[in-house]
Parts: sequence; C-alpha cells; structure tokens
Amino acid sequence: MQPVTEIDWKRLYSERFLTDKMVAQELDSIIAFQSCRTQKQKTIIDVGLDAKEVLLENLSIGDEASDILARRWYSSHTLGCLNRSIAVDQWAHLREPSGEVITLETALAAFDVFVLEDGSIDTGDISYKFDGFADKFRQHDPSFQDLDQEKQAVAVIKYLRNHHLVGIDKNVDLHYHDLANNFIGEAISGKTHRSLPLISVAIFCSVAQRLGLNAQPCGFPFHVLAVVQPDSTQSSIAGDLEKPIPRSPIYLDPFRSNEEVPLETLESQLISMGVPSNDHERLLSPASTADIVSRCARNIITSVQTLPRSPAADSVKPGVEVSFYAALWALLLLPSGNENEVSMMQQAWYLPRVLRLVAGQYATDTWLVEKHLVPKIEQFGSSTAQTLRDIRATADARKPKKARDSQATRNVRYRIGHVFRHKRYQYYAIIYGWDATCSAEEDWMVQMRVDDLPRGRKQSFYHALVDDKSTRYVAEDHIEIVRDEAKHDLMAIAGQYFKRWDPEDKAFISNIRDEYPND
Repeated sequence: MQPVTEIDWKRLYSERFLTDKMVAQELDSIIAFQSCRTQKQKTIIDVGLDAKEVLLENLSIGDEASDILARRWYSSHTLGCLNRSIAVDQWAHLREPSGEVITLETALAAFDVFVLEDGSIDTGDISYKFDGFADKFRQHDPSFQDLDQEKQAVAVIKYLRNHHLVGIDKNVDLHYHDLANNFIGEAISGKTHRSLPLISVAIFCSVAQRLGLNAQPCGFPFHVLAVVQPDSTQSSIAGDLEKPIPRSPIYLDPFRSNEEVPLETLESQLISMGVPSNDHERLLSPASTADIVSRCARNIITSVQTLPRSPAADSVKPGVEVSFYAALWALLLLPSGNENEVSMMQQAWYLPRVLRLVAGQYATDTWLVEKHLVPKIEQFGSSTAQTLRDIRATADARKPKKARDSQATRNVRYRIGHVFRHKRYQYYAIIYGWDATCSAEEDWMVQMRVDDLPRGRKQSFYHALVDDKSTRYVAEDHIEIVRDEAKHDLMAIAGQYFKRWDPEDKAFISNIRDEYPND
C-alpha cells in the first residue's frame, strides 16, 4: 500500500472534481433533452461508483428546484442503471473460474441492489450489518469459543431464531411466497426479518462464517439447508491418549428448527423422492454460490407467478416487474444444468422476456446485454445485437415536433400535463402526448371499438401515464379533467415527462417542450 505521504492528494481532488462536474453536466443534459439519453446515461455509468454521490445529491434535491420531479426521476433512473450494472457484473464474476471471489451474501445482495433505484442499500451496507450481528452474538455468548462445533452451530441458529432474524414469524400475516422474502437485504433490514429457507440459510452462513464456522448452503431439493463442514478431526481423550475421531458434516435448517438435522433423515427423504443414490453425495454437499443465486432467481419468478397482481404491485419495494427482470438476468448469466441443450432452452425462454423489458423501460441496459449476454448466446447473438441497436436508436432519436400550428392541432382540447379521470374506468392519469386524430393501427381500433365512440376515430387521442405506472391511449370522449391536488401515485412517476407540479393551475409543467413546443 502506498504511504499516505506519497499520495498526490491535489491530483486526486482535481480528478474527482472533474468527474463530479462531468456527471452533473450529463445529468443536466439528460433532464433537458429527450434525445441521446441512453448514451448520456452510459457515460455516467462508465464512471462507476464515483458517480453515485452526484446522483444521490440530485435525488435528494430540495422542493424549491424548478425541475424537481424530472431531476429526482432521472437521478433515480440513472442510479438504477448504475446499480443494475454493478449487480450484473457481480453475477458475471461467478461464472469466471479464476475471477474475483464473490461471497454468498454479496451475490445475493446483488438482487437488492438491482431492484432499488434510491441508493438506499449496497452490498457493503449488507456486509456491515452481518458484522454487527456477529459482534452482538459474541457479546451475547462470551463462552462460544469453548463449545464444540456442533454446539456452536446450534447456538448461532438459536440466537438468530430467537431474534427473528431467520424464517417467517407465524404471528405475522404474511404469505410464504411474498416477494420480499427472497431478498437478503430486505430480510435483515425490514421490521419483520422474514425470509424463505434459502435466504435464512444464507443469513445463518454469513453470521456463522464470521464466528469461525465453515458454514455453507447445501443444495438439498425443494428446501435449502446449511451444512457446517468440520475443520478436520476432533480429538477424544481416553485416559492419557488423544485419539483422532473423523468428524461428519453438520446439517441444519435455520428456517424450521434450532436442532441438527440427522444425515439419515436427509438420505431417507432423498430415497422417498426417488433420487438415485449416486446423486445423494452431490445434493448433500455444499452448493456453489452461482447455484444458490440461480435458485434464488427461480424462487423470485415463483413469487411473481404465485402472488396476485394489484394496481399497486410496482409501487411497493421490491417492485414486481424489476424483481422479475433481475431474476431473468441472473438465470441467463448463471444457467442451471451442464448440457448445452438445457442452456439453449433457458436462453430461448428468458432472453425474449429480457429484451421486451429492455425495449419497454430499460433501454440503457442495451449496453449491459451487449457486454454480458450477446457473446454467450451463439444461437441468438447476431439477431439480438441488431434488436439492441434498434431499441437504442428508437430511445435516443430526436422526437419530431408537434406544434399547434394548424386547425386540426389547434382543436386538440387538452394539453400536456393535464390530469384526468377516465369516465368509464375511473383511473387517474396525466396527459404526456396527443394526436389530432387516432393514429393507432387499424386492428387496435377495431378491437377497442373506436368507431363506436360518439366522435369515432376523428377526435383527438391522448397518450396517458396512469397512476398504476402503465400507459394508455385514450379518446377525448373518455377524458374528464381533474382540478384537484395531485395524487401521490402520480407525483411519484411524473418526472419522466414533467418538471414539477403547478399548484395554481393544478397541472404538471411539461419537460418535453422539444416535442410539444406549445404545451
């Protein structure tokens, strides 16, 4: 390590000052102009963690800012891009046999980092919490080091279960497959500390390892267990002689029990499942971190598919869509199975879903797909690369101006930023675009029975950002303008198109005047 006296602090300060200035300028440009946003965001992301401070400062900017909603939204959005790139890089390292060692807690915490855009957590924060758990346990049990290994393992589990740091509290009304139960950061930071067996095992292993135990997850089918590997041998004193006795692994289930799980019980369960005997040793051995991450990703998909969707599903953390997106990424980077056919099957199922999400709202992630996935997917590589270029070109293209300079456009009654309630479906939304007449495809107009409306397809149609985060295309006949205070759900998502809320006009102030100059 370089001595402190030899560090060129002036040079480091100058470099950091210039980096912060560049990040701030790129963010200002992202907010001000719709074109080339993905390229500008990539410039920020390439800076890495050094960009985080500027983004967090803009995310917490005061209410007096003239573009407060846009600044907070694009700071959060860019921070989310940065966090996803960090998470994906960590999972990619797990695939490299001689790459950087990624701990179990870090690899699982990457899911938390992936889904959060507010910078409220990073993998270092989670490791720090585990350090704290281990310190508190040492204070709780000063004689821990005097115990044999089995009693040490059981003591750690009892402590975690007594403090409700693992498992799901039966007194709390929660669903087993609640999405939050799959996230290790949520499990150790939330009020209820709830977690699925896999996360409970990871919590136990992370604390136990800090206390000197060689604890690892075991890839037992359907229910992840922990296995504590012996150091080598245990000495048994008989008279004056010490006789080494081989030690067996200790199996534990932090989710369900304080006690050791006998090996015979596990072998009996494998037999009842019809698992061939030559697979028993593999399933009762420590699982790789990559396998546990892949298994966690499959659990997330199960949660997404099991739980009913509600309009507010993506308003809570972690959001359903971004959690599903994280799981797809992990499964593409860390496919299960060793056969090429299995990998191809997984690619064929997961890749189109990733590309749909990238095209929909994660356009900046085209760079991540090019870096991590395209080189690995020979079957789909060339077509995927072209799809990514098309997505980026569409996202970065300069929007054509739609001025109110003709009789048809002057007849468009409502303006960008108006809040309305849908007359039939009663949802609230903000207008972020308009067409003088319906510009949808003929099939859509037939399906939606547009010609049955009082003014048919010749009336104005509006692009609307709905309070459930969806977007709709709405006929003027269905719009009822609302002049109330803005709803919280709309304020939370308005920054993509609007600078701020105007309390006098009871409307949002446009941030897309390069496209709609008269609104």
